[in-house]
Amino acid sequence: MRLTSLELYGFKSFNQRTEILFPKKITGIVGPNGSGKSNIADAVRWVLGEQNPRLLRGGKMEDVIFNGTQTKKAMNFCEVSLLFDNSDKSLHPDYNEIMVTRRVYRSGESEYEINKTPCRLKDIVQMFSDTGIGKEGYSIIGQGRIDEILSRNTEDRRAVFEEAAGISYYKIQKREAESRLKRAEENLQRINDIANEQQNLLEPLKLQAEAAKSFLTLSNGLKEISAAIFLFEYDRLSSRKSTLNNNFEDIKKELSDYEYSLNELNISTESLQQLSLELEESCSQAAEETILAEREYSRLKEQYTSLSAKTESLESNMLHYKSELERISDNEAKLNEEISKGSSGKEEAKNLLDSASEELRITEEKYNNILAEVESLYSKSETLKTKLLDAINASSITESGRSRQKAIKEQMQLRCDELKELQSKAKVANLDVYNNYKNIENSLNEEKDRLTKLKENSDEINSALETVIFNIREKRSAAQECSEYLSSIISKHKTMTDMAYDFEGYAYAVKHALTSARSKGLSGVYGTVANIIKVPKEYETAIDMVLGGSLQHIVTDNEDDAKILINELRSKQAGRATFLPISSVKSFNISTADKKFLNHEGCIGVASELLSFNEKYKGVIENLLGKTL
Repeated sequence: MRLTSLELYGFKSFNQRTEILFPKKITGIVGPNGSGKSNIADAVRWVLGEQNPRLLRGGKMEDVIFNGTQTKKAMNFCEVSLLFDNSDKSLHPDYNEIMVTRRVYRSGESEYEINKTPCRLKDIVQMFSDTGIGKEGYSIIGQGRIDEILSRNTEDRRAVFEEAAGISYYKIQKREAESRLKRAEENLQRINDIANEQQNLLEPLKLQAEAAKSFLTLSNGLKEISAAIFLFEYDRLSSRKSTLNNNFEDIKKELSDYEYSLNELNISTESLQQLSLELEESCSQAAEETILAEREYSRLKEQYTSLSAKTESLESNMLHYKSELERISDNEAKLNEEISKGSSGKEEAKNLLDSASEELRITEEKYNNILAEVESLYSKSETLKTKLLDAINASSITESGRSRQKAIKEQMQLRCDELKELQSKAKVANLDVYNNYKNIENSLNEEKDRLTKLKENSDEINSALETVIFNIREKRSAAQECSEYLSSIISKHKTMTDMAYDFEGYAYAVKHALTSARSKGLSGVYGTVANIIKVPKEYETAIDMVLGGSLQHIVTDNEDDAKILINELRSKQAGRATFLPISSVKSFNISTADKKFLNHEGCIGVASELLSFNEKYKGVIENLLGKTL
């Protein structure tokens, strides 16, 4: 294994990317003061994992980044890469060359790479362990380090030789394993404490969980029962509704039939009414004709009576004239006889004959006239007889019409009665149908109301179930949140415990002193001021501003414990720390003159009295805050 090149960019004075090659047989770097020789050594130490900026001749880690000049601007990050020849496979069996890179930004972020693959600082330290290459290795010996090594005690020199012998790696692993084991034991103890605390909460949580499970079971059962009841009621109401719908359709059909029959009856009624009107009209006309016929009959009867009397008179006259004619004929015969007997009286007889003939002619004319008149009267009589017969026939026809009209009226009355009866039945049927329809409608409305109530009850049950489920979900969510919160608290507590165990956030010297006190088992070291006080949240900012760096002062029981840690810091050159021994620290109280300010508006009180702490730390707290208002 051999270093072949060093590449710097932005590291200290190397603002440009610079590559330094290390061919074989180079044993050192020489040059005038300020040329950057130490910066090269610092770069090698830095890329191998040095975390203490003071050992890199700086105040903080950002000081290794090029800070700029009057002509060149400052850079935001720096980067250093070391390239090793690994032909002997001493560093890693899979690579012939290994490049180690470290990069840091002004924001404080650091990046490590092995062969341009991101890795951890721990991976780099482990890779170079037992090789003599490392931040604490003997491969890099700064100015004055040889005298320092020779002047150290045997333990320090032993560490150098162990590194050269290749066993320091295992010691480091041992220390890390012991440290992890100790942390694991402490974590186990802390977990046991947390488990004990959680055990106290476990029983009520179990009861709540059982109650929640029982509630869920009952809720599911209630939901199933409610659903079954709802389905049963729904099926029953659906069947009832179907039956009512069928009845409704039947009644509707029956009502339609009744309406059809009623329409036919109405049509028949209208026809009968029309026929009745026609019959009434015919009856009226027949009555008028009957009256006229009766009048004509009376007139003709009177005329017939008159003609009969006149005929009898004429017949009597005709008989008289006939007898006269016979008498005249007898006289004529007598005359003829007398004529035949003698001619003396011929002239007289002729005259008598002529007068008799004239009288006979006149009598014959009268007879003929009477006969013609009789014939005329007979003809008139026949005509009157015919008219009388016609009148009698008309009268009989009228009587027949009256009988027929009466029969029709009786039939009409019967039909009207039947119609009224049918109308009454239709009304009753309509009323029954209407009542049935109303009953069905009421039943349907009742069923609808019941179904609505069931739906409302179902909605209420569902709403109640949803509310219960929502509450359960809320409780579950709250329990989940509590669990997550508890997990976060445990995680934060673990993180804080780990940080507290590793004394993260403290200055290097304070961290080193507290670590040494713990490793040496110094029970008289109580930690920092920040660890022994509890500050109300509303006063945190004010107390932090007042105490400032005093929060990292280390509180000890006596001066002996403080001296042990001071010597440790000196021997390790780990820096400085302030110690406050309880046995010798002097407490301060507010003066009588300053007490008047306690009554001023806006003054809350003495700072030392606003904090919570163990009574044995009272002197330390009053030393720091006893005079602060």
